[in-house]
Amino acid sequence: MARLPTPEMPPLVVARRDVTQEVWNAFAAALEEEFPDLTAREKYIYMMLFGVEGGLRVGDKGTASGIDPGMLQAMIGQGKFTPDHSITGPADLTFNDRARFYRAYFDEVLGRFGGHSIFSRLGDDKTAAAVADIAFQYTPGGAEWVYQHGLSLWNLGSVSSQKPGGMSKETWNNILTVTAQPTKLAGFRSAMATARERLFPAGKGNEHQGMNRYTTFR
Repeated sequence: MARLPTPEMPPLVVARRDVTQEVWNAFAAALEEEFPDLTAREKYIYMMLFGVEGGLRVGDKGTASGIDPGMLQAMIGQGKFTPDHSITGPADLTFNDRARFYRAYFDEVLGRFGGHSIFSRLGDDKTAAAVADIAFQYTPGGAEWVYQHGLSLWNLGSVSSQKPGGMSKETWNNILTVTAQPTKLAGFRSAMATARERLFPAGKGNEHQGMNRYTTFR
């Protein structure tokens, strides 16, 4: 029996029919099995990512669960992630592999700011998931750009004229400042969704990008 509540599939995932309830529950169980220290928030974040990325569905470029083949090989080559068995690409990853990859990815990309543990400081589950989804989809420079534009509504930090090369400590401190205020969480999520749509509008044939996805994290 799961120790933590399993969130419901968001409407976007249900509508696309990419993920069955059986697959959804199997991934939830894998998260529980892999991480004795798993929090309800971390579980929520990873399940939202898994869902909006199409679950087990394999994309045209070999991506599965949002895990890009090049990204996967880089993480393996750097010793940041090791799959349970021999694989040829993301489609071969087990549920447990995918769970561990998500955490390893955030620990690598957000390592300067606390890795996956930084999410515990981001207000609530929905807000943390919105921040995580941006970091997952656009890292490094694109995520920084989205954060900058969203934060500009509060006159926090500066906005780059073009995509930055990486993520800055200043930006993360500003995110922590805003998300520490409960009354600003909904506005923060809305600002980030608007920034995403302006900077990375939905492209034809890319069902995992655009306002449907952005609204999921609003």
